[in-house]
Amino acid sequence: MNLLLLSDDDALVKLVRAAIRPPWQIDHHDNTNGDLFRRPHVKLVLVDDGMIKESERGWLLGQIRQRAAGAPLMYVADSHDLENERRARASGAQYYTSKPVDEQQFIQVLQSFLKTPK
Repeated sequence: MNLLLLSDDDALVKLVRAAIRPPWQIDHHDNTNGDLFRRPHVKLVLVDDGMIKESERGWLLGQIRQRAAGAPLMYVADSHDLENERRARASGAQYYTSKPVDEQQFIQVLQSFLKTPK
């Protein structure tokens, strides 16, 4: 099962890697160039908006909903912005948080998504 991780934040990537166990695999991208959906069967998507231009966020979230339909979406914002949260939730984000991330809570939420039958 694949987790699509879009982040250029080394601390966040390290946190996610520490929580992932087989059969999960991470498909990590630190930019939005190339085919983000090169691996089939994406079962969870984690987006860190710090690497995404403001003008591309809506488009990217639309692509995720289209190409990873049914996969839960976790959204981490560089800083809290009500409009950004609304857009993320309207695009199907089941979890939204902003940096700095509460690591314990984040790991608990991530692990709950990893345990959810797909």
